[in-house]
Amino acid sequence: MSSLNLLSESRDQSRFATYSGAVQYARSKAELEGYEIDEDDWYREITVGPGKPGGDMPITSDVTPSVRHNISLFRNGKKSRKDLHIVISYLEKGNYPYELVSYIL
Repeated sequence: MSSLNLLSESRDQSRFATYSGAVQYARSKAELEGYEIDEDDWYREITVGPGKPGGDMPITSDVTPSVRHNISLFRNGKKSRKDLHIVISYLEKGNYPYELVSYIL
């Protein structure tokens, strides 16, 4: 998926229509910064991990359902000391219910 398609899904690059769009955008940002994703971590965390927030998760006024992922990164084929941290919250509002916060640390 190209980064242009991902950008068009989000109005402000932090709100997304789908969980998949949000995680793919976080991945593309890391790759644009020259990092490679640990595919085993991606599979474990994203593909078969805890799942997307929302749906049957209870929404209360003081707790927003969210999911956190930590993905190992590589640079030039070598394991980096830094990880890609992804937090996706389900806000249940309008056309863009998923909020993305991602950073490399």
